Amino acid sequence: MNDNPIAPKNQGIHVRIQHWIVWVNSLVILMALLVLLGWRFDIEVLRQPFPGLVAMNPMSAVCFMMAGTAFLLILYERRKSTNTYFPQLLSILIVFVGFFRVMVDFGGFDVGVDKLLFQSKMNANIVGGRPNVMATNTAICFMLTGASLLFVWNKKYFWAQLLTLFGVFISLLSIIGYTYGVVQFYGILSYFPMAVHTAICFLMLSVSILLFDGKEGFMSEVFSPYGGGKLARVLLPLAILIPVVLGFFRLYGERMGYYQTEFGTALYATIIIVVFVYLIWRSIVYVNKTSHALALEIAERKKVQESLESSNRFLETVLDNIPNMIFVKEADQLRFVRINKAGEDLLGLKRQNLIGKNDADFFSAEQSMQFRKKDLEAFSKKGAVTVDEEIIHTTRGERVLHTKKIPVFDTNGVPLYIVGISEDITEKKKKDSRLKESAREIFDLYNNAPCGYHSLDANGIIVDMNDTELRWLGYTRAEVIGKMNVSNIVSRPDLERFINSFEQFKREGTIHDLELKMRRSDGSEFPVLLSGTAVYDETGNYIRSRTTVFDFTERKALENVIHRFNRDLENKVNERTEELKQRAHELSVSNAELEQFAYVASHDLQEPLRMVTSFLTQLEKKYEGQLDEKARQYIHFATDGALRMRKIILDLLEYSRVGRKEFEREDVNINEIIEAVLVLNKNRITEKEAVVRWDPMPTIKASKSAIQQVFQNLIGNALKYQKKGRNPEVYIHATETPGYWQFAVSDNGIGIEPQFFEKIFVIFQRLHTRDEYSGTGIGLAICKKIVEIHKGRIWVESTPDAGSTFYFTISKN
Repeated sequence: MNDNPIAPKNQGIHVRIQHWIVWVNSLVILMALLVLLGWRFDIEVLRQPFPGLVAMNPMSAVCFMMAGTAFLLILYERRKSTNTYFPQLLSILIVFVGFFRVMVDFGGFDVGVDKLLFQSKMNANIVGGRPNVMATNTAICFMLTGASLLFVWNKKYFWAQLLTLFGVFISLLSIIGYTYGVVQFYGILSYFPMAVHTAICFLMLSVSILLFDGKEGFMSEVFSPYGGGKLARVLLPLAILIPVVLGFFRLYGERMGYYQTEFGTALYATIIIVVFVYLIWRSIVYVNKTSHALALEIAERKKVQESLESSNRFLETVLDNIPNMIFVKEADQLRFVRINKAGEDLLGLKRQNLIGKNDADFFSAEQSMQFRKKDLEAFSKKGAVTVDEEIIHTTRGERVLHTKKIPVFDTNGVPLYIVGISEDITEKKKKDSRLKESAREIFDLYNNAPCGYHSLDANGIIVDMNDTELRWLGYTRAEVIGKMNVSNIVSRPDLERFINSFEQFKREGTIHDLELKMRRSDGSEFPVLLSGTAVYDETGNYIRSRTTVFDFTERKALENVIHRFNRDLENKVNERTEELKQRAHELSVSNAELEQFAYVASHDLQEPLRMVTSFLTQLEKKYEGQLDEKARQYIHFATDGALRMRKIILDLLEYSRVGRKEFEREDVNINEIIEAVLVLNKNRITEKEAVVRWDPMPTIKASKSAIQQVFQNLIGNALKYQKKGRNPEVYIHATETPGYWQFAVSDNGIGIEPQFFEKIFVIFQRLHTRDEYSGTGIGLAICKKIVEIHKGRIWVESTPDAGSTFYFTISKN
């Protein structure tokens, strides 16, 4: 893109040059075609316009046709903004033809590329004792021309122009050689010479490439709108043509004998000096005028610039504060040249990343083609084009835009810019969609509501009714709306009361729970409740009603079912109450019997055990010294078994009492409970050198004796289940929560495997033999029962050989 503000003024020059290029390349194709016709039909003047000179090689003619065609296709595709690979293919073929021909002279490798056409006729066309072939300098020019066309196709204009300069030099050298009769210029060394019309075709093609895009490469300086560009466009052609023309006439005069060589040389130099002095003087005059005009223009521009900067600041401020995206693209390549802040925010891109690029750099190929289509449509219509909804994909996600594109032309009607104004209607579309969805939902709710709805005009004509009420009545909408009076759907006995209520309703504006019966299309009736609100116009006149209708049929049936259910439930509750009273009496009798059994068990079962223990002890004393070791061992086993049986009986009695007796809650200081337990276990603590620590304990509401029994069992187990040689360490602490107290008793004992965590709280469940650790297996079961009676729970966490922690909770309620 040309950022020069004056550059658009040269747009007309480029258009004219492109027209000239079309004609020149068409002429090259025509000349090549005539040469081929000359070879085909042996027309000497077509293949060899100048008698005695070299004829154009047929393959050279084919290459010129391909080059001219490729050039015209590139020009056409550039105008239509399309891109095919056919021009590139033709350019590559031209390079290959030149390359293979050069390899004949410099590599000794001949594939006969220049002998593919009319070989026998070329062998008969003898020049300088040799048959016709493609000249070496011709082959080099084809390589340069093909490569230049490839660069033009890829828009690498600098390299295309650079290579073309070599082609201009070779072809111009050949033309000068023919003009002056210098064979060394058009025939390199001993190689076959270039034909004069070949050189002319090369010169036309090379100049076409140089002029193809004067806005790019170093040719942009020649086509600059400034003074340097204007001087270059005048001086360069004269610098080439004047020496060539003067040299030709000087040589012609010498050969014709009009003057001697010295005179001709002096005349040539004099004319050259005069001409170039004149051109330099004209250039000085032009530069002075331009400089003077430029100085005035600079002063004027400075004022204009200040005004323009002020206007630009104003414009930028306005544009950046407009909520809609505004962008400007230049007409040539449709690249962005301006975008406002709203556009940056919408696209999620900074303007420095947008300027100089087109849609294809940011959007998909399909979407960018749609944008381009609308831009070109605006230019073709020469008027604004509106796109109601176009979806674009941005870094912010998918957005919906309403866009207007306005073309801008210069005074000659040449397209300059396309200005776009886009409004982000994404949220509006979503809101419209939500409103439509809400309207559909409201309409569905209205028509499928569990109650009926209708509206009456001042005369009682039904002007609206929902589907629910229509289904109740058995009518269609077409039968009712605007045709039926409300008197047609009210039962005859209730009609007069409804009419009186309707007149009162129109005056007062509301009605609530009017109970009556409505008549269906089949004549059947059903009970309803009516509630309504009146609608008035600006003068206070009644317009219509908004009435809801509730069908009482199911409600009345439901009320009957509820009454019947309540009666049945009341009867069942009375029956269940009697059963519970009977069950409570039976349970009371059972508890009394169980308590009596427990007493008997504790007295009658213990008495025989005491007798066995007493007699065995007397027996051991009486026969002391007479019994052997085996007899004493038997007596010990019998005594120990009786004692353990007595212990089991006592523990069972205690376990049964825990479930039966009522615990009276009182204030229990847990610190005192722990101290009492330690006193009971003093001998064991001293014997094992145990350490018992506890945090300050709370005072709770519980059964004192029961809680002491829990701590007695847990601390006793912590002291008992220890490895030999390890001193017991016991730590007790408490935690308060809103609903309960939680206590924990930790030890460093033998620990418990995880699979036994639940088993240890079951009565008579032991994990060790009596030889290892004494006990009946009832202690933890009693703890569990006491804790549960206090609405708590008990559990253990343990690691084998590392110790255990027993947790239990006591409810505050």
